[in-house]
Amino acid sequence: MIKKIINLGGLNTLSQGFYRLSVLLIYMFSTSSNMKDFAVDSTLITFLAVFQSLGVAGLSLAANTYIPKFKEKENVYAKAIISISFVLALVISFAFLFSINPLLDKVLGSIGGVGVNYQFLALFIFLLCLSGVFKGFYYAKEKINYLVVTSFFSALSLLSGYFLFDLNLLNSYLISIFFEFIFLTLFLLKILDIQAIFKVKASSLYYKELFGFIVPASASGMVLMPVNMVVLYILGFLNSVVVISVFNYGMQIRNLIIFIPSVLGSIFLKILSESNSRKNFFYMLLINFLISVGASLFLILMKFLGFSYIDLIGLNDLIILCLGSVLFSINSVIGNKIISLLKTKVGFYFNVIWAVSFILFTYLSIVVNLMSPFLGLLCAYIVLAIIQFLYVRKYLDE
Repeated sequence: MIKKIINLGGLNTLSQGFYRLSVLLIYMFSTSSNMKDFAVDSTLITFLAVFQSLGVAGLSLAANTYIPKFKEKENVYAKAIISISFVLALVISFAFLFSINPLLDKVLGSIGGVGVNYQFLALFIFLLCLSGVFKGFYYAKEKINYLVVTSFFSALSLLSGYFLFDLNLLNSYLISIFFEFIFLTLFLLKILDIQAIFKVKASSLYYKELFGFIVPASASGMVLMPVNMVVLYILGFLNSVVVISVFNYGMQIRNLIIFIPSVLGSIFLKILSESNSRKNFFYMLLINFLISVGASLFLILMKFLGFSYIDLIGLNDLIILCLGSVLFSINSVIGNKIISLLKTKVGFYFNVIWAVSFILFTYLSIVVNLMSPFLGLLCAYIVLAIIQFLYVRKYLDE
């Protein structure tokens, strides 16, 4: 098990590492130029990611769970998942088109997304949703080397757009989305038997079974949209572009801390789907804990040493953000265990509790003048860790 985690996890780290570090680098440069433009672009990118999660969460997990579990029915499940993904991506794109303008008005007010082509962004939502679903097949088939190549060229297009062609943060990000979709589609034609998938007939029973898994998992993703919107809206009460920028920038710092635990998540899910070993589960918890703690301590050290690109976030905010990120890494393993048991409905209930906690504690932190925008996130992850572990414990005892 450890050997598989090292081999696949190493490749997966490379596959996402190129791109995530490139995004963080551009965020760092963007904050040093125009704070207003950064607030608009970073908020739009946040909403793109949120809407993508609506069209990806359940389908990507379904591909990475059902194909390893039921290898003899791989083509049937693949056809059903791909068919659903196209329809859902289209629905989410239209939902984005009709809702993004009022959402931005609520969050950014008068500085909103003036001059932004929302129809153009809706097309990229469609591509993002399909790309996210396609990745589930790569993890299920253990073809992560293709993701490494895809990530490299996506990162290259992102950096080229920003530094060579002098595009802004948002447009550089959109170019990278396009390149990612092209590479993922071409490689998918190679790793799947497309002809067999088109020929096979998936009865309504397969769709019904998948919907029983996908709907709660997708609903868990849908929780992200209102919770992020409400949290940004609460922070907007402060009438400060700086606070919103700190929160958006902090989420990128958080992505850096949870980078390796996140990329290991797909590997962990596949292993947990194949085996119910208690020992493997605690190994995964320990691995994620040590990695996230190490990354957090490194960032705190950089702050003490005066690393300029962390100046936007104060030390107290950074410590709170790091603690929340460590808890996220632990929760991700427990959450994957719940998914591997095909208990996505339970996972949805837990995510709702997390979302309510996030909003409530963020609001309370402002009311009592504990002005860190990340305190609510930390408290919400504490609540989630407690309830998830209490639930999973009975299955470990079995």
